[in-house]
Amino acid sequence: MMFRLKNRNYSFRKRLSQILRLLLVFQIAGFILYSLFFNYFIRNRAYSEIRQTLELYNNEISTNLKSVDYYIVEINHYSSDISLVGAASNVQDKYDSIARINQLFEYNLRSFPNIQGLYAYFPQNDTWIANRKDSFQSTDFETYLRNELSHTDMNILAKKSSMSWILYRFNGKSYFVNFFKLGDSIVGAWTDADTLSSTLTDLLNRNGKILFVDRYGSPLPGTADADMPDISVDKTLNEYDIIAHNHTKYLTVSSALDYCNDYITAMVPLSQVDVSRMTVLRAVGLMIMITLGIFLLIDRLMSRFLSESVSTLESVTNSIADGQTESRIDTSSQRCTEILEISESYNHMIDTVQKLKIDVYEENLQKKNVEMQYLKSQVAPHFLINCLNLISYMADGTSEHTALIRRMITTLSDHLRYTLSTNDRVPLEKELTYVENYIELTRLRFPDCITYRPEIDPQARNAVVFPLILLMITENTFKHNLVMGEPLTVIIRAQVTGSENARRLHLTHIDSGDGYPEEILQSYQNEDCHSADLSAGKRIGIYNLVKRIKLYYDDSARLQLSNTPGMGACTEIDIPYIAYEPIRPMDKQAE
Repeated sequence: MMFRLKNRNYSFRKRLSQILRLLLVFQIAGFILYSLFFNYFIRNRAYSEIRQTLELYNNEISTNLKSVDYYIVEINHYSSDISLVGAASNVQDKYDSIARINQLFEYNLRSFPNIQGLYAYFPQNDTWIANRKDSFQSTDFETYLRNELSHTDMNILAKKSSMSWILYRFNGKSYFVNFFKLGDSIVGAWTDADTLSSTLTDLLNRNGKILFVDRYGSPLPGTADADMPDISVDKTLNEYDIIAHNHTKYLTVSSALDYCNDYITAMVPLSQVDVSRMTVLRAVGLMIMITLGIFLLIDRLMSRFLSESVSTLESVTNSIADGQTESRIDTSSQRCTEILEISESYNHMIDTVQKLKIDVYEENLQKKNVEMQYLKSQVAPHFLINCLNLISYMADGTSEHTALIRRMITTLSDHLRYTLSTNDRVPLEKELTYVENYIELTRLRFPDCITYRPEIDPQARNAVVFPLILLMITENTFKHNLVMGEPLTVIIRAQVTGSENARRLHLTHIDSGDGYPEEILQSYQNEDCHSADLSAGKRIGIYNLVKRIKLYYDDSARLQLSNTPGMGACTEIDIPYIAYEPIRPMDKQAE
């Protein structure tokens, strides 16, 4: 069954950098594995060397001690004095034999480098003969050994004579003693652990420790520090073990001893074993540093020859993503043929997109202007028809009405010129002037019915608005609420709000009429003019206003319709505040 991998986007620069990093990781991992293998090799070689040394030591010492055993067993062949001391009836003969035995021990003791002394004990007359290599050596152990022999049954000593060297612990030291029953006497030799281990000079010169342990791994007295931990004999017999003692780690190896039931253990500091390893580690560290330097050099070269070009493309695409669609790639310093081809194609594409964007923008702008002029033209007929109806009403031939008609026609011409002009921006001051003129014209038809209260912030008078923004609302108010003989109040407020960098113009138009019907408020909820019900021409003026606000301000304006308690309809418009600057003649020519 085949699996298909999902297509995923990736960065060429990052992918190349990842490959280099992967190669670096593999190389460093190889160095580390090599150092670990070398460490394993060094320690195993040290273990083999120590193991071989201990085995050679065991063979040598066992051979030497066996020669002592043979000598003691055959001592009657060298002298008959051993059998005479216990049975001598003459004191002089006894002491002569003791002297000769002592002389014999002294002479032959030199042939045995691993023992400290030879002894002979005669239980019948409690006679003790001993000779030791070091005449200045303490005789305390001799006294202890003589006392032990004097209190030991001969049958037990006979059993011990068939055994290997026996361990005795005395005054914090370990002594090895052998026994041989020759007739009625006990003949043997003794030595201590220090003497037996003195031949291991190579291990001792490496700041190592040589100690004897019993079968439970407990170090024998005098061969180890008092706080030395127990040794795992079963483990160290077959492989090395790492033991920490006094803040130092030791490579530990044990070997069984043939001449007794105990074991000898060698402990070598790891710092001595790992001397070669440290040299290799330093070499590996140097190689890692060199490899890292080469990687950084390659990465830098890659950044110079590749990343700069990729970064240029990336920065341009980010600029376009941020809305800077006119960004182009500068190829003046580029030498890479592939990047030049990509850049030229990209710049050509940007030029094409810019041209298309300009064409689309001009088309949309033209369409927007046509739509706004259409919406604007919808207001003029309503206003014109109302004014003509008023002129028709007052055309009765009286001199008083004739003067009013003349005034009305003059005002009407100004309003038509304003409403039919192509300007899409006027100061609020001008819009308010034509609102007031419109109110005055309407008052001629409905005398004593209209009350107008402007509440205008002086800063708001110079704000930019599109024409008829308030006039449409006022005309809509009169259309739906003005009845002859009934008062109608119109309140227009203009305020500048917000901070200096985010100022806004807030316009409020309130009347005292019947207010907006509920279906109108529902239709324009959330400023959604497209959901408005325009069947049978319902509130087309409000629809016209909402559409023009959307076209002129997009989403930067807010329109809210409501009913004010105690009054009537309330229309609030919140738009960005822009100070009006008159268009100069040169600007008109440019247009």
